[in-house]
Amino acid sequence: MSRTSLARDRPVPVRPAVDVRARRRTAAHRLRTAAIYAALLAGGVVMIAPFLWMIVTSLKTRAEVFGTSPLELPSGAHFDNYQRMWEALPFGLFYLNSLKLAFLATAGQLISCSMAAFAFAVLDFRGKRILFALLLSTLIIPFQIVLVPNFVLYRLLPHPLSASGNWIGTQEPLWVWAFLGGAFGTFLLRQFYLTIPHELADAARVDGATPWQIYRHIYVPLAKPALATLAIFTFMWNWNDLLDPLIYLRDLPTYTVTVGLAFPVHRQVAGDDGGSPGEPRADDHPVRRRPAAVRARHHADRHQGVTDRGAPAASRGDSLLLRDYRPRTMLRTTYHEVFRPRFPAIDAHNHLGLSAFSGPWANRPPEELGGVLDQAGVAGIVDLDGGHGDGLRKELDRWQSALPGRVAVFGGLDYDSWAADVDFGSRGAAGLREGVAAGAVGLKVWKLLGLRARDPRGRLVPVDDARLDPLWSTAGELGVPVTIHVADPIAFFEPLDRFNERWEELRENSDWHFWPTRP
Repeated sequence: MSRTSLARDRPVPVRPAVDVRARRRTAAHRLRTAAIYAALLAGGVVMIAPFLWMIVTSLKTRAEVFGTSPLELPSGAHFDNYQRMWEALPFGLFYLNSLKLAFLATAGQLISCSMAAFAFAVLDFRGKRILFALLLSTLIIPFQIVLVPNFVLYRLLPHPLSASGNWIGTQEPLWVWAFLGGAFGTFLLRQFYLTIPHELADAARVDGATPWQIYRHIYVPLAKPALATLAIFTFMWNWNDLLDPLIYLRDLPTYTVTVGLAFPVHRQVAGDDGGSPGEPRADDHPVRRRPAAVRARHHADRHQGVTDRGAPAASRGDSLLLRDYRPRTMLRTTYHEVFRPRFPAIDAHNHLGLSAFSGPWANRPPEELGGVLDQAGVAGIVDLDGGHGDGLRKELDRWQSALPGRVAVFGGLDYDSWAADVDFGSRGAAGLREGVAAGAVGLKVWKLLGLRARDPRGRLVPVDDARLDPLWSTAGELGVPVTIHVADPIAFFEPLDRFNERWEELRENSDWHFWPTRP
C-alpha cells in the first residue's frame, strides 16, 4: 500500500463544535469576578485610607495638617514628632499598663469562662437551663446601665493601698471583673464544648476521673481553638478600652495608652501652628518664664508667623511657639532690689518639707537654714510641714536642736487612716494633743480635707463635718492656731486647656488640678 493511500485512509480530525452559551457564561463569570475584586479593592482602599492618612499626618507639621489638603504629602518626613511625643508623656509606662491589664483580663476570662462553660455543657444540675438563659439575657443589657452601679460598688469596696481608701483610682476595676466570668465567653466556650463527644467524658468517669480532671485533661486541651478565639477578642476589647480607664484611673502612672492618647488634660500632643503633631502644644507645654498673654497676639499672626523683627514670616510653616517666646519689656523704670528688710521679719507661712515629700530643706542640714535666715533678716519662720505621729516628733527634734526658738512647727493630720477609722475626728484630736505636748505650736489642715480625704463609706469629708468637732474643740482648749486650706481658684477645677487662666501654674503643679474629679 502506498504512502498516498495511507494518508487518504487516515481519519481527518474534527474540531468540536463551539458552545456559544458556554463562552458567554465564561465571559459573564470573568466580568462578575472582576467586579467582585474591584468592589473588594475599593472597600480595602476605603478601610485603609484612615490608617494611611494617620501615618501621613503624623509626619506633617501642624501648619501642614491644618493648612493643606489631607491628600497632600508632607514637605518632609518629620519623624521627630514621635520623639517629642515620647518625651512629653511616659508612653512606655502607658504601654506596660495596657499590656498588664489586657493580659490579666484575658487570663481571668479564659479561666472563669472555661469553667462556667464546662458546668453548663457537661455537668447536670437543677436549673441549669434557666441559669444559662439568664446569663445570656445579660448580653442585651447596655454597658451604660451598669456603669453607675459598678462605680458605686468599687467606691464602697475598701482598698488598703489606695489613697482614697477604695478601688477608685486603682487599676483593679479594670481586670478583677474578668475572673468572675462573662456571658459572651461562657456562651462561646459552651457551644464548642457541646461539639466534643460526651463519650470521652463518660469513659473518663468509668476510669474514675473527677469532674476537675475531665475539665483539665479532656475539655481544655480540645478547646484550644475556642480559647484562642476568646483570648483574641478579650485582649482586643481591653486594649482598646477607653471609657473604663477614664472613669477609674486618676493618676498619670496608672494610665493606659488609650487614656494617654485621648485625654487632653494630661497629654501634650501638637505644637502651635508651626509646630508638629508630636510636639508639645504651646497651650499644653509648661512655660517657666512668661505668661500666656501671647495667645492674643497669636490669633493676629495665625497665618503669618512672627520673625525676630516682627515682620511677616516668609513661609506659611513659620510661627512662634509660646515656650520660645522671650519678650523684652519696653518699660524703663528704677528698680530696687531689697535683700534685707529694715526690721526683722517673720515668715509666717512656709513649707520646709518633710523628708517623705522631698521638700527644699528635707534632706539638707538644718543649720544651713539659720544662715539663710540671718542673711535675709528673718527672725523666725513657721513650718507648716510638721506632719503627725513619729514624723512630727522627728521634725520637732530636728529644728529644735538646730535652731531653737526660730522655727515654729505646725502639726498635721493622718488623712490616709480616715477611710478605715470611723472615729477619725477624736483620733485626730488625740494626735493634736500629743503633738502640742511634744512642741508643735499649731495645726495645719491641708487641701486634702474637702477634696480627697474620705470616710470609711468612701464619702468626701467636708470642712464643717460634725465628726471633726472634737478636733476643733481640742485646738481651742489648747489655745493653738489652726490654718485650714479651704479654697482654691475655680480654674483649678476647670479643664486644663487654652481657656484656663491658671494654665501655666497648673502645668507646673499638676497635683493642684482637680478636674474632672472635682468633689
